[in-house]
Amino acid sequence: MDPRSGMHSIVRLVPVEELDRPFGPVDPDALNSLLMARDVEALVEATAQLGAMTVGTAPDGGLQGKCFKPSELQGDGKRTLKLEAPDAERLLEECFFDPYAAREGASGFEFSQAGRVAKAATRRAVEAYDFAGARDYSFADDRYRFLIEPIQDWVFARNILSIVLRIGGLLRENPEEQSILTAAGFSRAMPETTHQKDVMGGSCLVIPIGFNPYFRKGNLLFNDVTFKRSADVIWPLYRSVAGIKKSALTKQFLNYHLKTEEAVIFLTAVEAKQIEGSLKARDKRPLIAKWWYMGLREQGGCSQRETADMLLRAFDRALFKPELAYSGEPMREIEPASKPANLLEAMWLLVRDHPGRYLLTCKNCHRTILSGTQGGERRFCSDSCRAAWNKEHRDTASSPHKE
Repeated sequence: MDPRSGMHSIVRLVPVEELDRPFGPVDPDALNSLLMARDVEALVEATAQLGAMTVGTAPDGGLQGKCFKPSELQGDGKRTLKLEAPDAERLLEECFFDPYAAREGASGFEFSQAGRVAKAATRRAVEAYDFAGARDYSFADDRYRFLIEPIQDWVFARNILSIVLRIGGLLRENPEEQSILTAAGFSRAMPETTHQKDVMGGSCLVIPIGFNPYFRKGNLLFNDVTFKRSADVIWPLYRSVAGIKKSALTKQFLNYHLKTEEAVIFLTAVEAKQIEGSLKARDKRPLIAKWWYMGLREQGGCSQRETADMLLRAFDRALFKPELAYSGEPMREIEPASKPANLLEAMWLLVRDHPGRYLLTCKNCHRTILSGTQGGERRFCSDSCRAAWNKEHRDTASSPHKE
C-alpha cells in the first residue's frame, strides 16, 4: 500500500533502458484479459501482460513520484518511500469491476456489484504479490527502476474501456436500440439540492466507474480536505484526463469533468455531499457513497444515441491526440507525429481500430471484448461463461450452446 495515498498500488520492476521506450501496439488478447478481470488476482495478472501504465515519454515526464531506484524502496539504507503491507479487505473494496451492475433503488445512484466477491482471489493476490516478499534489487540501481502504478488507475482504465465497448457491442447487436445508454447500464439521476444542481447542471445519466477515494485509508475528514491536493498520487491517470470546473463568481470548486467535454462529469453519489466536514463513521455511510461515478448531462432534444456518440468523441479527443507527419522511413512514410503518452491511450487506439476483431458482448456475464473472426461469431467470452449459461438455462434452452 502506498502511504502517500492510503490506497494500493502495483509495483513493477522495469529495466532502465525500457523507461523511454514508446508504447507499441497493444495485444488484443492482453486487453481482453483486463476487460474480463472480475477479481483482484485476475486484474494483477492482466496488468502483467499489458506492461507499464506510463513511461518517461509522457509529455510531462510521466514518472515524477512514480519511479524509484530499487534502493529507495528496498535494502538496509534509508528509504525514500516505505510501502505498507497490503490489506486484503481494503484492496477488495478499492476494486469495482461491474460498472454496468444492476440498480437497487430509484435514486439513479444505487448500484450493487454483480461480479464475484472474490475474497479468496484477493487473498491469493496479496500472498503472491506482496512487495515485502519481492527479491531485493537494491544492489542494482544502475540497471532497474520500480514503477508505482495505483490500482485505482487500472480500474478506471478498465471500466472506461469496458463501458465504451459495451455500448458499441450492444449497438452492433441492435442498431435500432433507442435507449442504448440505459441498456449499457446507465441510469438517470436528478439533482435534489442547490449544490447538486451546481455540480450536475441538471439531470444526468450516470454509471459507477470506481471506488470513491474519500473512503480510502486514513481519517475521513482529513481525506476530504486533502483529496484535491493528493489526487495526482491517488489517481494520476484519471487526473490527466479530468479538468476542474470552478464557479465564475466565487471560484469555488464545482466538479471534475472530462477536459475535452464539460458535459461528461465525474461525481460522487448524492449521499457523498454529506462527506465534507462530516464525522459520520465509514461503516455508517450507505454503500452507494463509496463509488465514483461518470455522469453524462442530458442535453435538451438529444437522444441517448446522440449522447453516446458525444461520449465516444469526447474520449477520442482526450485520448487520441497525435497528428500526422512525414517520417521519411520506408514503409512508414506517413505516421502519427507522437506516440501514446500512457497505456490507456495505446489501448484506446486498439479500441477505435481493431481490424480482424469484432465486439462480442458475452451472453452470460455481459462483458464486451474484442473477439477474433475465426470459427464464426461467438456468444460467450470464455468456456466458463458458456458452461455457466448452459447450466443456468438447462431447463429452458432447447439445446446447449457450443462454440
